[in-house]
Amino acid sequence: MEKAVLYTREPKGVTDFGESITGQEIRLVNYCVENNIEVSRVYHDISIEDECQRTQFIRMLYDLANGAFEADLCLFTSAEKLSEDFDEFFFYSRLLKSFGLQPMAIKPTQVFIILM
Repeated sequence: MEKAVLYTREPKGVTDFGESITGQEIRLVNYCVENNIEVSRVYHDISIEDECQRTQFIRMLYDLANGAFEADLCLFTSAEKLSEDFDEFFFYSRLLKSFGLQPMAIKPTQVFIILM
């Protein structure tokens, strides 16, 4: 059975439940249940102002490097949750891969696997 770490990021001023931390986590957990994927850990970042310091993303990598959990995948609801900036998105994707995690965004009707 594959194992996944779930990552959510809530932009400042979110009013749509589906984009909230809770809404994202529910969608990700449902995806894992439907696809027989075990959830290892869940990490949440919240943007303040127009910035996201990604303290929990950094914590996730620290925990992984120190053996706090094992995972094959890093799941997030959409590519924009990893980053809205194209270059930053690929930087974070490569960083996840260097830790042995396959980054993967889920969509309501499709799955987007990041290949590099």
